[in-house]
Amino acid sequence: KLLWIQREEGRETEKYPINLCSLIQHICEDLRYIVASRDVSVKLDVDVDSIVLPETLCSIVISNLIRNAFQHTHHGSVDILQKGGIVIISNINTHKITPKQDLGFGLGLLLTEQLVARYGWGYDVEKRSNGICVTLDLSKIN
Repeated sequence: KLLWIQREEGRETEKYPINLCSLIQHICEDLRYIVASRDVSVKLDVDVDSIVLPETLCSIVISNLIRNAFQHTHHGSVDILQKGGIVIISNINTHKITPKQDLGFGLGLLLTEQLVARYGWGYDVEKRSNGICVTLDLSKIN
């Protein structure tokens, strides 16, 4: 991903109609192994609208956010809501978090923040006592 970011620096990324529902479902299936051995439920509430976006960039950002939520949920749930160009990903830990188990901040979110800022998408991270909630607004396009 870092190489992709460096390679794409300064280039215009082509945009195509993307079905975010299919993309999110595919990413969740690919990453399900992360939570397979844990007591974690994954709930998807997605619509079938397509939106014109840079496909590779969109996939990288959403993958990073879902991977991050999966990695930092030890017992609890990951909820993913997508309506049009809005994607909300939240993780809730139902057991007490130990200092070794952070809530989900790291390189993945740092890279995501940089990519989102570059393309002018809306991005908000809300820290909670038992997880985080990230709102991504892909309808704002540079």
